[in-house]
Formats: sequence, structure tokens, C-alpha cells
Amino acid sequence: MCMKPEYFMLSLLIPGPQSPGKDIDVYLQPLIEDLKLLWEIGVETYDASKNETFQMRAALLWTINDFPAYAMLSGWSTKGKLACPCCNKNTSYLQLKHSRKTFYMDQHVFLPMDHPWRTNTRSFNGEHELRPPPPVIEGTKIFEMLQNVENTFGKKQTTSNSFPWNWKKRSIFFEFPYWHNNPLRHNLDVMHIEKNILDSVIGTLLDIPANEVRLGGPVQFRWMYPPERYMCTLKSYVHNKSRPEGSIEEAYLAEECLTFCSRYLHEGVRTRLNKQPRNDDDLNDDEVVPSKLFSNKGRSLGVGNGEPINLDDISSAQAHVYVLHNCEEVTDYVREHEDDVNNQRRTKWRKAKVHNKTFSQWFETRARDPDVPVWLKELSRGPSSVARKFSGYIINGYRFHTVEREARRKTQNSGVTLTALTSSFASAKVKRPIQDTVAYYGRLFEINEPFILASQAHQCFYVQDPYEHNKYYVMETVPRDLFKTSDESESEARQTFYNEQNEHITSPAIPADDGELILERIDLRPTVIETVLQVTSAQEYEADFIGDFDSDGSA
Repeated sequence: MCMKPEYFMLSLLIPGPQSPGKDIDVYLQPLIEDLKLLWEIGVETYDASKNETFQMRAALLWTINDFPAYAMLSGWSTKGKLACPCCNKNTSYLQLKHSRKTFYMDQHVFLPMDHPWRTNTRSFNGEHELRPPPPVIEGTKIFEMLQNVENTFGKKQTTSNSFPWNWKKRSIFFEFPYWHNNPLRHNLDVMHIEKNILDSVIGTLLDIPANEVRLGGPVQFRWMYPPERYMCTLKSYVHNKSRPEGSIEEAYLAEECLTFCSRYLHEGVRTRLNKQPRNDDDLNDDEVVPSKLFSNKGRSLGVGNGEPINLDDISSAQAHVYVLHNCEEVTDYVREHEDDVNNQRRTKWRKAKVHNKTFSQWFETRARDPDVPVWLKELSRGPSSVARKFSGYIINGYRFHTVEREARRKTQNSGVTLTALTSSFASAKVKRPIQDTVAYYGRLFEINEPFILASQAHQCFYVQDPYEHNKYYVMETVPRDLFKTSDESESEARQTFYNEQNEHITSPAIPADDGELILERIDLRPTVIETVLQVTSAQEYEADFIGDFDSDGSA
């Protein structure tokens, strides 16, 4: 949320066509005074949830900048022989003889002391590297080093020789009483680093530990993608090129006033704070047919109402059974039928199969009784034999495409997953069923509803193994406009639905990978499957369902 344009504050606008360089501290001084006030005294703020005021305090976590801006904000020059702020005075450099360009070597000094590349003289500078990594200079030491040095500003002023090493000034941020204790003061922007192929390749090959990543936390709070997009918006405000700063300031203040006023408008007024999400699955009131049983959310993509298809008897029976078992209003009748089946002298395995095979027919007969509501009588008659097929559908904040439709695109939107509560038997000889949640994965070849309800579908992505092409890694995702505010993972918070009893659980296998090469992210919960099956486990069970029913239908 803090990276949304609605919550950006344009606190400083520096005029002029040239970079201020180290003189940026002059422009930052009013902002620093306001931030010091927020830290030391705070400002009275109204809490709408508690209907009271409190003293709000604030602190500056870090700055986000590229490498040249790092020099302006921190005071360490990123040019010359000691350009690396991490290696500081221990930077290993050489100068080319003719071009006088400075380049930096000995990056393998960051490797573990027992790494074989440290003794690889042929691939590097011909010497054994026995030095430890350069120590990181803490903020307290930098503060002690520069606190008695006087800054001089102005383009015509020369830098004092009293600055040690490669320092050019004492950063104005050290006026904060907490800044020297901050372990991560300046973030090198991920957006610009991603473009630096050389650094990325060297860091990957040498397995350099990412200290900034561990200190900074999630990457979305440390990159410049949202601010850069917002700067593009600010530049679009310029209509008078002779006064660009005034144009930006005038338009920014107008937009801020409109945003502030929009917070007090009723929900019927469409503003940027309640604008329609990209994957909006709410239909217009005129298009919605009221339903007492199921959700009315979801809308198809494209023109028209979809292509009509005829369901065969197997698909129609399976859709009917699935809908009945996932309708809360039918739960009492499900238990009633289970009690009738359990009174018979059969094994639990046989009772479970008989219950699934005969429940829909039993419920159709039971619904004829006068104590059953009319809308349940209609539900007992089964679905229509004509369904509609779509190539794209939006539901639960996800945008689903069929495999055929996404073949023309670079994005993948055909992966679908469902977590089902299933009573399973390892084999027909097992007497007691095991009830547990099972995650089912598949890909959409046709979008209709014979197997699961559209409101139960969640999206996943399949990442192909670069070495074993028949192996795919399943990565679950969350809707585009969903913000998680708790530590509970999305897969744990997802609703679990009922599924029919199955003899063999067809669930993704998670092989143990003891190899040295790690190809998946470790900050998420991946599920590994051997391949993406085009036939769902529910379809396989349905064939077994019909076959068993024909063979022992007289039982």
C-alpha cells in the first residue's frame, strides 16, 4: 500500500536542469527538519477507528537510489579508486595504461575461505587469495569519523582534504539521532541493478551473500518501479516547458485536493480509491440472476454468452453429485442418507461408494416430500444437459484462459487448483477411510462447470524444469488486488471444499531434491509435480464410478 500513488508525497522538487550533487543537502534541510519534528515531538493525529487523537511519530527507514545518487545522499564518492562503498578503503583496483580507466578486481575475496576458487590462480590474477572479506563499516564508526568535519557547499567550493578515504561530505541524514544506528541506510535500487548484467552475473557465479536483501526485507519496499512510474505521471503534468517545476507543483496540489475530498464521498461515487479492479468479477445488477444457493460472481471474457455444449450422462451425473455435496443446505440430507447406508451390513469402503453412487437418486426421491423447500426440489432434479463454454473467465480476482487461448500470449493463465476435503482409502482392503485435504492441480482446456464450481477455482502457475522437461513446479498465487495483512499464508487461508471419496488419491508428488543446484525460490511454498495431467483425477474416478455401479448395481 505504501507504494501506491495515492500514498506518495511529493516532499521536495529541486529546480534546474543539472544535478545538485553534494549540494542536495541544502534542498533537503527543510525536509530533515520536519522529519526531526516527527521523531522527537510528533504531530497530533486523529484515529478514526478509535475516535480519538494520538501523538504520531515517524522515522526514516532508508533511501532508495541508484549508484550515482548514492554518492549524493551518503557522501561517499562512487568514482575513482575507492568507488566501492562496501570495500571502502580496501577496494582492489587497477588502472588501464592507455585509457586510464579504473577497473576493480578480486571479487572472489567475498567467497568462503575454503572455496576452491581462492586457490585457482589460472582463472584470476595468478595469486592465491587468502584475504578475508573487507569489514563493513558500521554507521556509528562513520558518524565518529565525520562528526568533526565541516561541510562546504557550492559549485565553486573545493572539497576539503580533511575528509578521510573517499568521503566528500558528512550526510545531512546523520542529524537524525537514530541514523547512525540504522544497519541499512541507503538501498541500491533493484530496478537499476537488474539492468546491470555484469553485477548480476558476477554475484550469481561467486555466490555473494545478499546482506541488503536480509536487512531490507521484501523487495517491493526497496525498488524504484512505483516511484519511477509516478515520476512519469508528474512529467506528464508539464505543459509550460519554461516552468516545468511550477506545472508539476500546480497539478500535484490539485490532484492531492481531489484525492483528499474523494475520501469523504459516499460509495456510489467512483473515485481512484474505489475504482474497479482489473479482474473485477462482479456483474451488473441487470445481468445477475438471483440465486439462494450459489455465488453470483464471475463473468466471461469476450463477446457473447459462450458456446453451448451438450453434457454427456457421466458429466451431468458428476456435476449433480458435486453440487449437492458442496451445498450447505443439503448437508442434513447427506447425513440422513449416510445413516441409511451405514445401517446396512457392508464394509466402510463399500458403504462410502454406495453413498456416492446413490445419493443423487435418493435425494430426488426424498425431495418429493412436503417438508422439502421448493428450491431444493428444483436442485434435486439435476443440471441442464446444455452448458456454456468460454475461452476466458474472471472469478475470485483471477483471470483464467484456456490453453488454446493463451497459446497466442506470453502470459500463463490456464493453471487452476482446488483444495478438497476427501475421505480416501489406500485400497479396497482398508476398512477405515482417511479424511484429509488434498490439493488438485490442472490446466483449463475448456471453461465450463461440470467438475468444480467456478467460485472455488484458484490460480496457479507451472514452471518447467530447465533440465527435466517433463517436470513442472507449481507456484500458487494470490489475486492481483489482494493485500495480505496477516502471517497466514494464502494456501492455509483458502476455503476447503468437499470432494467425493476416492480409492487412490491423485495428488502432486513432492520429490526430495538433494542436488547442489537450487532452481526454485525458498521464500514460497512450492509443490512439485511430475507432469501436468490433461485428465483430472475426478474424471478418472468417474469412469471407475460408472463401471463399479454397472457391475454391482444389484447390490
